[in-house]
Amino acid sequence: GLCEKPEVVYVEEMANGPDIRLTIFCDREDRGKIIGRKGATIQAIRLIFYAISALDGRRVEISISENNP
Repeated sequence: GLCEKPEVVYVEEMANGPDIRLTIFCDREDRGKIIGRKGATIQAIRLIFYAISALDGRRVEISISENNP
């Protein structure tokens, strides 16, 4: 719902022991929408994942990257 081109959005997960790194790939024009005003949207996404991962004792890192054409 956030993106103009949701068909190009995908999430890549990389595990490093108990820790997890999630990278959100999106279109260049949608990157700002995922970040949100003053970073509010990405902070909300991170907060949800941090809360879930804390129950398992894991650490989650979330980043955003643009899809390469």
